Amino acid sequence: MRMLGPFSNAADVYFLTALTAFYFLLGSTRTNASEAFKRLTASEIQARIIGRVVTDESHWSDRFESNGTLNAMELGWRKLGSWKFQGNEMCVTRKARKPVEECFEIWQSQDQIEYRRDGITLTWGVLRKE
Repeated sequence: MRMLGPFSNAADVYFLTALTAFYFLLGSTRTNASEAFKRLTASEIQARIIGRVVTDESHWSDRFESNGTLNAMELGWRKLGSWKFQGNEMCVTRKARKPVEECFEIWQSQDQIEYRRDGITLTWGVLRKE
């Protein structure tokens, strides 16, 4: 079966399925006070996120380098790409056969980070120095 869109191979589909299951099964352990989260502006993202790592500490990590490159890991596979700002949104393009640019808001509460689009949390992780 050929998948269309950004999830074009079995590893991508497996990652998305595992991440979704992980989110729902362990989501109750997260801080539920959504009021504690603050949407970051581009300058706040630059100061707080760039040069650090956002990770679920198990399945994936995103390191946004100061030169505009993305160094990510997904289920043990290195995924390179690039990032830029579009207004106050982070736009990420991961290298692939057919690269797709994905833009999202970044919200923060202490060391917790959420990637959101249109008020919906796409994924969440924690902010680490390395």
